Amino acid sequence: MKKSFSKFFLAPLTVLVLASFALAPITVAAAVTAAVVVTSAVVGSMVRTVPAGCVPVNYGGMIYQQCGSTWYQPQGSQYIVINPPY
Repeated sequence: MKKSFSKFFLAPLTVLVLASFALAPITVAAAVTAAVVVTSAVVGSMVRTVPAGCVPVNYGGMIYQQCGSTWYQPQGSQYIVINPPY
């Protein structure tokens, strides 16, 4: 009886445990990938203030704010996200 217990119970359990460890890095990688999302402002959206670290750029008599690849144009007391002016 002891032989059949170990053959039919412990062997599948060992496979299950090993499979769980094998899948753990995939689960962690998926979670990290899902958490890393590049956010970009949508052209046409309005914001009250631009993010910290933006650089003022004078182009064509207008002072835009450039934040990486995102450009903001002043509009009243707010800013609108625009395509790059040049």
